[in-house]
Amino acid sequence: MNDDYDPTNELRKKGMDVLTKALGPVGMAKFLQQHEIGIGDYTQERKNWLKEDIDEIIGEIKKKIFLNNVVDFAQTLKKDKVDFDISSSDFFK
Repeated sequence: MNDDYDPTNELRKKGMDVLTKALGPVGMAKFLQQHEIGIGDYTQERKNWLKEDIDEIIGEIKKKIFLNNVVDFAQTLKKDKVDFDISSSDFFK
């Protein structure tokens, strides 16, 4: 074994070559993933992701379902040639 230190990039390349030869490309990738430090604070970021209240989430789902139903209804009316202008309806006022 050579005790001379190579520049960082060369040392990294040699290490990757050895890992790939010993573990195969997939094994090398899995090995490296286990040892990545990563960045940021996952715990704090997760808290920010989960700030939405469950009632807000359910409300958004209901709104999307309702809007999809309105679009489907309007398309049915159009297909059946029923004259109905949804913008003039009192439903949305």
